Amino acid sequence: MKPKQGWKRSPTKPGPPEIRVAWKESRSYCGPYSVAYKGFYKLETLQNAVGKALQEHDRFLYSTLQSLLGKVSLGAVTCDLVYEDANRLVFTVMASNKARKQASVRLVMAKNHEECSAQLLAEYEILRELHKRAPEFVIEPCGHGIIYLPDRHHRRDVSREVFGYITKGAPGLRPLYVASNTQLAPHDLKPLRYSKKESEALKKAIIGLVAALYNERTATGVDIAGLYPECFVAGEGEKGAVRIVLMQCGKLRKRLYRRKLIHNLLFGVLKTGTTVFPVAPARPDHFYDALCDVVSKDTAQSWCQEFLSKSNAMRAHVHEELLPGRDYLDVLQELTNESES
Repeated sequence: MKPKQGWKRSPTKPGPPEIRVAWKESRSYCGPYSVAYKGFYKLETLQNAVGKALQEHDRFLYSTLQSLLGKVSLGAVTCDLVYEDANRLVFTVMASNKARKQASVRLVMAKNHEECSAQLLAEYEILRELHKRAPEFVIEPCGHGIIYLPDRHHRRDVSREVFGYITKGAPGLRPLYVASNTQLAPHDLKPLRYSKKESEALKKAIIGLVAALYNERTATGVDIAGLYPECFVAGEGEKGAVRIVLMQCGKLRKRLYRRKLIHNLLFGVLKTGTTVFPVAPARPDHFYDALCDVVSKDTAQSWCQEFLSKSNAMRAHVHEELLPGRDYLDVLQELTNESES
């Protein structure tokens, strides 16, 4: 049947412009002593799924990136796999729109659709809460969602909906590991170490970060015993000062009373393998100063005095060489007494 004279065929509606997606695998934060972790799906499967989600303007990846770039349409995305552990794959993502505006973020993807996804969902909610408490100390979460990974065997009963989340980037900051009992080190392709002086400055920064995230009213906060070195990223901040940011945290500790907070900061350690790094600075005045830098002196004084008056830690840990002993706690007692006077 021919169309009547004068009719015009409706033009085909063009689809959305294709987004260019590129992938790299530098693993720049896995070194220098990388560990092989089990994979639950092929990277190629994830890459294809991410590309498909972006082209279809999904509510997770596309919407989050577009919200950071403004009204001009997303045009290109470059993803670089920089870090991996037992639960996650971490990518640095550079997104740009048609007006060449750019945004750099982190994409964290769970390694499976079961326990790893559940753990990262809990972590995302914790990071949101902690970022509200102290934005300068915690990476900013931007969005979360699900990426559907098709089953390569086309089984209808297998549905792999893998959780992921996006945060702001942390340019110039690298995750930490323990290099020795006295030195921290940044993850890099080359073996590097912070000096002992720099490592002491990082200790003070960690003490301040944990104290800043403590909510005295609800007795909730971050327990150093539940963290590992890679939870922190560090680097040089303004005017050459040390800057440290919490990047990962799997648990918000409840019933973390003041004396327990101070106890855990004094006797907490970070570990890489069997190498143990005490969190407390070598000098007790540096420990006290780290608290006073983020809370009032009166608050720091009351926290320490409650710990010193009610804890048996002085006797319990006096023989452990790496941890504060009786002399350390005696000096801390003197510092709090001086503040009172």
